[in-house]
Amino acid sequence: YFLKGMIYKMAGDTAKAVSTFQTCVEQNPDHYNGFIQLGLIYASINDDIAIAYYNNALQIYPLSTEALYNMALYYQNTERIALADKTYDKIIETNPEYFIAYYNKAFLRLVYSTDYDSAIYFFDKTLDYDETYFEAFYNKGYAYELKGDNKNAAAGYKSALALKPDFTLAAKGLNRVQ
Repeated sequence: YFLKGMIYKMAGDTAKAVSTFQTCVEQNPDHYNGFIQLGLIYASINDDIAIAYYNNALQIYPLSTEALYNMALYYQNTERIALADKTYDKIIETNPEYFIAYYNKAFLRLVYSTDYDSAIYFFDKTLDYDETYFEAFYNKGYAYELKGDNKNAAAGYKSALALKPDFTLAAKGLNRVQ
């Protein structure tokens, strides 16, 4: 049933994919990937049942970074920022090298608050694990720009451009602060 559900999903037949994945998890209540796929489908239409499916996956694999990340991203996309932040914390607690959680925590602070120092801290944590993450350099520069620190903003934008020379947002940012 799982493979059949994936075929329906890839073919764009969401209704049949959902039905087939539900049969999959009914037949095998420990089918982690079936719950993940159901969560992803419902998350794509902003339906809170996605959370239940991710929780079912977490009952099977309680330390699943994938299930936690999908849940955190769902909370973030539905603007439940405190829940997203708390879920990213759980990821970091169980898998501290999963740098995307640091990046997303930084992004939450950059976009949904004015805690730019904290955003910069988490962008730096991201870069501790992946020094080629040009988006982290860009957003770090943007956080500095929002703080009014054009010198450090320019450094962030330059670092992003050094990694990705055709990164238009970084080039525009650099032009704004110079």
